[in-house]
Amino acid sequence: MTKAIFKIKKNIDFENEAGLLIFNYTDYLAHSNPQNIDWKDSYVNYKNSAKEVVQMEDIYHSYPAYMNFLREVRSEAYFLIEEFFDEKNEDILNLFYIYEEGDENYFPFMLSIFQNLDRKNNNGLTYDFFKELYDIFFYQYLGLDYLSLGEIGIRTYEELKEYMDSSKMIDYISNSPFTDKETMTLLRAYQNTDDMYQRLMPLLNKLSKIIEDKVHLLDDLICESYDKLVDTNYKIAYDFAKQVGLDEMINTADLEIPISILLFAPHTQMFRYVDFNGYTKAVKLGVLVDKYENNEESHKLLSISQYLTVISDQTRIQILDYLKESDYYAKELSDKLYITPATLSYHLNKLLICGFVGIRKEGRKYYYYLRKNGFEYLIDNLTKFSEDIKENDHGEK
Repeated sequence: MTKAIFKIKKNIDFENEAGLLIFNYTDYLAHSNPQNIDWKDSYVNYKNSAKEVVQMEDIYHSYPAYMNFLREVRSEAYFLIEEFFDEKNEDILNLFYIYEEGDENYFPFMLSIFQNLDRKNNNGLTYDFFKELYDIFFYQYLGLDYLSLGEIGIRTYEELKEYMDSSKMIDYISNSPFTDKETMTLLRAYQNTDDMYQRLMPLLNKLSKIIEDKVHLLDDLICESYDKLVDTNYKIAYDFAKQVGLDEMINTADLEIPISILLFAPHTQMFRYVDFNGYTKAVKLGVLVDKYENNEESHKLLSISQYLTVISDQTRIQILDYLKESDYYAKELSDKLYITPATLSYHLNKLLICGFVGIRKEGRKYYYYLRKNGFEYLIDNLTKFSEDIKENDHGEK
């Protein structure tokens, strides 16, 4: 069995980081109390599923260099972004608020584009590349399953455009998982991508320059992150692949998987495995990804709340029951469950992330299978939680 080779990609993608910085701002605006804390001093706290804006020091007090970097970048970027969204460009702003299946635990639609700018070795974000990425993720959000496309031999963007004829587009739009307003926002941008690109690029160029000028403030922290990856033989990348059920796929293929460090998405772990149109497998880690390694919440239900939520859904329970019987590929499962491929993909992604389900490739088809990893982690934490309970008799004899 050939093991995947992880390789650090040390070049910072500043256009990607500019997109993350814009999201950083729009996310700040969207939550409960932004007026109480300046953006340059803020952090959007997602802990325990409650989202609120807190002081940066509450989170990053151990990382003064990172706080200094954020403040300097945000101070220069604030008026540029505020002016861009001040009573105009509402269509672009809304694209930063559309989440797949409405789940804000993941990046929104617009970030799907920025997070894949490294897919090609090109000189900057050209319109043709921007349009290609927009279309690919527009179709995906409407419910197109790219793993299933590979099964019928559609592997390039040109083939995809031919496949998505007007009748299929109408069908997908009529069954859109989004509100009418969200669907129309996505569709208008799909039809007017050039206009959106022309408006967005001047802002991206200015933000990219600001970030590039300030990134030296993080030299030591970034080098520390690189060194830790190498010194641990990329343990965090292998562990993450195992957690999300992709270890079998990467271990059975002769792959060189790049690892990138994200500046404006600290604590993030992402694994890109879309097998379409020359997409490379890739790992992306937030610059402070190991911040919670001390696991202060160990053996509390809070530490496994995501697992409990994922496994509590009736559709996901049905998926797990079917996979206990046999491995299935996507169409078989969607037919058995009488749900759309988009809905199935949403539920499978949640099960993959928690390690309850794995994915393997056989010929052109991708099969899903049940894994012990997520269940054992959940059972182990519940067992330790119950052992810590000090049960009294409360006067009972």
